[in-house]
Amino acid sequence: MSEDREHRTPPKGPEGKEPSVTAAERPKPVSKPAAASGAAVKPAPPKKAPPPPDPRVEAAKAKAEEIRKFIDQQLSTEAVVETGAAHIHPMLLIRKEDWVAVVELLKRSDAYQLNYLECMAGTDYPNYIEVVVYLQSTELGHFICLKTRTDREQAEIPSLCAVHPGANWEEREIYDLLGVTFTGHPDLRRIMLDDDFKGHPLRKDYSAWEA
Repeated sequence: MSEDREHRTPPKGPEGKEPSVTAAERPKPVSKPAAASGAAVKPAPPKKAPPPPDPRVEAAKAKAEEIRKFIDQQLSTEAVVETGAAHIHPMLLIRKEDWVAVVELLKRSDAYQLNYLECMAGTDYPNYIEVVVYLQSTELGHFICLKTRTDREQAEIPSLCAVHPGANWEEREIYDLLGVTFTGHPDLRRIMLDDDFKGHPLRKDYSAWEA
């Protein structure tokens, strides 16, 4: 019994201390066995296919192209800058020099009869200001979106009041809040803010602290 215990006890060095063990002599940890090579691997989920085009949007784009060709024939091939869809309605971007002529043409034409200006708005972008109108035909029941753009530094767009008198207050509001001058407007002045108010609050560079 004592011989076995003596055999298992590591020898001690001088002064009764156990001898130091080098890193090479230390027992290495036993690594866990790797997963079986035949283990099932989950496949990557398939990529979702893009949704099919909305037929209403495609129809709006086709209608916008039809209207562009009509304007090209009746006015100028330079009047329409771009066509597309605004939601599900045809959209045409009009050169501002042809703004009034295009709106009047689409109002008078038997094919479109866009005789009602439903709404008008303006938006300030970094390099230009855009004015948008939605026109409706009360006879044929369709809508169209027209846009035009002007430089921010000299923001001017011809007024639509002579064609659609209902644009009067909308143009005054855009003038008041965005600083767009509508040339030919019969009474262009502020409509919401005081006459001596400085600046145009809907411009992105407007600051109430600097006004």
